[in-house]
Amino acid sequence: MDRGIIFTTDSLIASIAVLLILLSASGESESLLLGSAKNSSTIQLQLFASSLSEAIVKNSDPENPAHGAAYFDNGRKRAQANIIDGALLERIGKENFGKYTLAGIYERDGQEMRELFMETSNGRCASAERFVIIKGALGERRAVLGVVACEG
Repeated sequence: MDRGIIFTTDSLIASIAVLLILLSASGESESLLLGSAKNSSTIQLQLFASSLSEAIVKNSDPENPAHGAAYFDNGRKRAQANIIDGALLERIGKENFGKYTLAGIYERDGQEMRELFMETSNGRCASAERFVIIKGALGERRAVLGVVACEG
């Protein structure tokens, strides 16, 4: 009879220990999943900002410069990547792309920063920067073009 009680008690203690370990592992994996979901939305926002900056510097769309403000070379009959038309750049404003919004564009040259436009946002924002040449009425200038995208 004593052996049966000892065996039952040992089995009970072992079962409780295994159950506690499984509960602990379950809680840890849930925490990791929630963290990765948050990181995933941050990565998606950063990818959108990067894609939007890519579109602005490589495409030319005079009707909607938020979709492309690259300089169009009439001699070559194509847009010049990383060369921005200053007039188109000045016309870009806030634009909604569904889940994300183009909330700002700025230009950096050394220590100076000039905001072409910058909207405030309640959601999270991300920016992407590109080295460009801006062709304007006063000639060409080299700058870093920043594109700010926000949620909402």
